[in-house]
Amino acid sequence: MVMPERVAAITLLITTISPVLPLLPKTSLWNRIFQPNADDGTQKNTKGVWGIFYIDGNYFDNTCPQIQNHKKKDKLLGLIADANADNWEGIHPNTKNADLPDGSKESIKK
Repeated sequence: MVMPERVAAITLLITTISPVLPLLPKTSLWNRIFQPNADDGTQKNTKGVWGIFYIDGNYFDNTCPQIQNHKKKDKLLGLIADANADNWEGIHPNTKNADLPDGSKESIKK
């Protein structure tokens, strides 16, 4: 009998994020809530096993002066609004260890 791989189920709920993110040079990090990745094979799972994630209720506070005075304020506020409306916009999977199952974030949503 083959036992199924263990899959982590992680819930990230209701967090208010006060970003210092405008200070980061990469705009791709400005609305990041979390960066999941597949197991690298050094733990109990086989390399490439992904977890299942429930992400909801996280909110970026867009009122800090660094955002309001930033030269790319409009882009930043747009990224934050997208992540606040749909927290999965702030989930940026790291695919170095393995591609996402079915090639999309949908496959790791709970």
